Amino acid sequence: MNFMEVIIKKMEKTTSYKALCCIFLMLVMVLIPSVYGWEFDNVKHYDSVTREVTLKNCNLWIGTCLIDGDTIGKARLNTPLNVIVGQGYQKVAEFDLSAYQDYNDALKQFSFEDMKDGRTKINREYDLKYKTYEDVLVEEFKSQCEEILNLKNSSYETICEQIKIGEHYEKQEVWNKISPADLKKNEVFTIGVFTEVKKGDYVDWIPTIYGVEVEEWASWTESLNVDLELYYKLDETTGAVEDAHGTNDGTAVNVVQGVGNGKINNMYSFDGNTDYITTPIDVSDYDGIGYSVSFWFKYNDTGDYVMVG
Repeated sequence: MNFMEVIIKKMEKTTSYKALCCIFLMLVMVLIPSVYGWEFDNVKHYDSVTREVTLKNCNLWIGTCLIDGDTIGKARLNTPLNVIVGQGYQKVAEFDLSAYQDYNDALKQFSFEDMKDGRTKINREYDLKYKTYEDVLVEEFKSQCEEILNLKNSSYETICEQIKIGEHYEKQEVWNKISPADLKKNEVFTIGVFTEVKKGDYVDWIPTIYGVEVEEWASWTESLNVDLELYYKLDETTGAVEDAHGTNDGTAVNVVQGVGNGKINNMYSFDGNTDYITTPIDVSDYDGIGYSVSFWFKYNDTGDYVMVG
């Protein structure tokens, strides 16, 4: 074999390698888009303004996606990036999920990280539910009050009770558990994430949607101030009863302010007859919604009492 023969044979081998590489790349470009069941090549595009994620197939994948394919679906976060919630079983997030093609198990897993502990991964049970509406029968009530003589102090007290006066139907939000999330083309669901919120929680949740982790979403923080309308500390020695939470200051009527030895700092003293506090909040605004009142109190006498709320 002379030198020319060696050169020619090496060129033939090089040409063969190039041909094989071209054939391989062509197969990759042809076959991968047809295998929609694979998720490793799914890619996301995130819009930080709308908090919407667009998930697509990849037409050309060589370690990374070089050419985007068809849109698989979209997901848009409806709740804030950090949701403030109270303790207990709560909805900590809500998002819309749209399918642009049939897709099985679109929501495979959620992971959770403790933001107060350097994003340490934690285990947390959760439920995924979809929102729907149904007609619910709602009873109607009115307050009926009467004056009752308190024989102990010979004074009249106002006693009220709720009397049913009718009923009607209202459309109410209903959340039904979804598992697994098998979607058909053009379906749109509103998904809620429900979990047991614990005291002191500051937790980041990371969903896997259409096979891709969405790290851009979101967290929840536990707080006692959720839906709080007013908070009176009753620490004042004179003047208005200050709302420590908002602007709903109250007015003390015949109340002795600035009494020491309260549960926390000062306290007020009420005689049980003519002492009270007025607030700018009209409780009738909460008819059909409900509200609660909580407070610490210390009584100086024993006996039977009626508390009217």
